[in-house]
Amino acid sequence: MKSHATIDARSLAFGRAIEARLRDDPTLVQRARSTLARWLTICSPQARSALLEWNTTLNGPIAGVVDLLTDTSERAARLRQSNPFAGVLPQRERAAILREFAAYDEAST
Repeated sequence: MKSHATIDARSLAFGRAIEARLRDDPTLVQRARSTLARWLTICSPQARSALLEWNTTLNGPIAGVVDLLTDTSERAARLRQSNPFAGVLPQRERAAILREFAAYDEAST
C-alpha cells in the first residue's frame, strides 16, 4: 500500500512536470479551466470545495498556479489530489513518473 507521503511526493513530481510545460505553453491553463468546469458539473459535494479553490487559482496570476503545482504545503498537497491539469503531460512523461514511484514503493516493502 502506498503511503500518503509517497502519494504526495508523486503528485508533487507531476506538479513540477506540469509547471515545466506551463512555462513553454501558458495556454495550458485554459485547458485546465475546461477540465475543471466539466468536473464541477459532476463532482461530489466533498470534492467541490477543492475544485472551487482550483477555480480561484486558475483565474488568478499564473504565479499562483505554479505555486500550487510545486509548493510543499499541506494545502498544495491536498489540492494536487484533484489536479485539473490531467491529460496535459505526454503519456511517456507520465509513465516515467509512475515507474519512478512504483520502483520507490517496491524498494520500501
